[in-house]
Amino acid sequence: MFLHDMFYPEYTSIPDYTLFEKFMFTNTNTNTNVNQLETKQDVVEPKPKPKKEKQIDIIETKPKKEKQIEIVETKQEVVEPKQIEIVETKPKKEETIYSRLEKECICAKSIQDGLFWSMYILHHGYTEYNRNKYNYGKVEVQEKEKIAEYLHKNGSSKISKQTNYKLTRGFCCEIESDLITKPKMSFSGLIGMCAYYECNIIIVDLTKKIYYNFSNVEKEETENVTYILYKNPLYTNKHKSNEYYIDIDHKIYSLLEIKEMFFRIENYQKPMKSITNYKKTELEFIAEKIFQNTNNNNNNNKPLDKSQLYEKILLFICSNNDTEL
Repeated sequence: MFLHDMFYPEYTSIPDYTLFEKFMFTNTNTNTNVNQLETKQDVVEPKPKPKKEKQIDIIETKPKKEKQIEIVETKQEVVEPKQIEIVETKPKKEETIYSRLEKECICAKSIQDGLFWSMYILHHGYTEYNRNKYNYGKVEVQEKEKIAEYLHKNGSSKISKQTNYKLTRGFCCEIESDLITKPKMSFSGLIGMCAYYECNIIIVDLTKKIYYNFSNVEKEETENVTYILYKNPLYTNKHKSNEYYIDIDHKIYSLLEIKEMFFRIENYQKPMKSITNYKKTELEFIAEKIFQNTNNNNNNNKPLDKSQLYEKILLFICSNNDTEL
């Protein structure tokens, strides 16, 4: 009697062990593979961990109020067309020769002797004139004394050769006296300035269409400096204003334009030569310049003869001349 019979009475013996040959190492079958055994074994997968259930908090939410859509009626504004205001622009005034004098020229103001200070500015410069504005009286006396001394030293004969004026000894002394004693310099003083400054001087009268010429003939005309002054047509002895306009750079008229447009006065004491020195055609040419009219007729609409035309021109030139000249 075997032990298994004692403990396992129900155990039955295996009659044939050939059933286990395939599991034994004595098996010669090469097709069997240990891996096959492994694959045939049941693979025990690990049990997944139970997921924690999320606690769902129940929050009581109030129902949202529905927005009420307000319908607003918008009135379209009617845009009225703007009225275009038509502004009448006044045409610009045409620039005249007198407005150009005010704009482009300079002048000596608040002084007594306008002719002297105009020449002083032309020769010495405007900055020098402004530098001496608190000492005008002293500077004026000193400058006039220099010119008078130059005339006295050189004499009438030399001054006559230097300028276009033939001076006598008495007239030369008169110029010296006028420069020193008179408060205002006359045209005679320009003769002394013409010689002392070695320059040409032109005084233009726009109302009469004439110009006075003071030239230094000792040197050639191209070498001389030419100073141009314009008489102020609004100046009177009662209404004191700037007496002359100073054209430093010849902006108003050039020298050539002045000679072509205006009648030249060689001697301010004798504006015209005797009638025998002119032909009628020459007098008519002079009349065209100063009167700006080719029809030189009298009141009866009859052409003027030579003597009548000469007299008319001479009276026009000499009218309203300052006595100081």
